[in-house]
Amino acid sequence: FCLMIRRPPRSTLFPYTPLFRSCALLTVLGFVLPAALAIYLSDDARPLGPRRVTDVIERFLTRGYDLNAVASGEVRVPRLFLPRIPKDWRGLVPADKRKQAFVILVLPLVLQANENVFADRQRLLDIAARKKKGKALSKRDQEWLQDLAETYGTKADDLKELALRVDTIPPSLALAQAAIESG
Repeated sequence: FCLMIRRPPRSTLFPYTPLFRSCALLTVLGFVLPAALAIYLSDDARPLGPRRVTDVIERFLTRGYDLNAVASGEVRVPRLFLPRIPKDWRGLVPADKRKQAFVILVLPLVLQANENVFADRQRLLDIAARKKKGKALSKRDQEWLQDLAETYGTKADDLKELALRVDTIPPSLALAQAAIESG
């Protein structure tokens, strides 16, 4: 197993790029997701492991995860995450079933990434408002800003540029990018 470390791109899609690479691409290739992303779905508190993809989809459906119901707004996307995508995912025929499985498996990850970006944005806007009022920033906030600026390829004191880059994107765009990145 090998990880490539590269300089982050200067786009608003950056927070999702690691998601695509680690959660979509690597899991499709059979690598394990970080344990923090796994949710225990079975009644006996064992992680839902990489069984057949049809079994996984069936388990998701029994928990109310139906893409048609999600699209119509009847239900929310449940927080269901797999420790890895089953190896038979690419063998699903026809292609529309494979696409549906991909969306079912990746959409919760995209929404989680959007929630994380939204939380970062809220904190950034709060810091910007305090700074505008002339209030001093704590060392913790300064360090957080520095880390965020490095992540997004900007300067920590350029809060306007950071606010432009730290923003959520439509899940459909993130899913399309994830599909492209995972092949």
